[in-house]
Amino acid sequence: MRGQVPPHLEPMGLLWAMEPDRPFWSLVKRDVQKPFVVELEVLDGQEPDRGWLLSQAVQERHFMAPGVRDEVKETKDGLLDVVEGFQSPLVETKSFIPVERSDTTLLFLVGQDDHNWKGEFYADEISKHLQAHGKEKP
Repeated sequence: MRGQVPPHLEPMGLLWAMEPDRPFWSLVKRDVQKPFVVELEVLDGQEPDRGWLLSQAVQERHFMAPGVRDEVKETKDGLLDVVEGFQSPLVETKSFIPVERSDTTLLFLVGQDDHNWKGEFYADEISKHLQAHGKEKP
């Protein structure tokens, strides 16, 4: 059974069974990109300052695997360039104009057979974005 956890055991069972010094205190991880490190010590006796150190271990728990998060590129105008996240049918992807600064009508066309684009989702997002910036007709 090497490398496997039996169904009745939990990998973090030791931490779940412990009680904090302060009531209602919980483990909150603020930066999920760094592993949560717990140092465990087993002492001989009840008092921590009188017992001899019998064993010591360090346990790391990763909330997010390394390499999962990709950096988002931001242009000098403050626009997020998320086109690289999916395969773009556009030849030139660097000609961005902020929609909220535009005085023209926006036409968003997606064919019914184009399954790579979620047309309704993107149209709703653009509509919400325009309404948030005071445009009358989204």
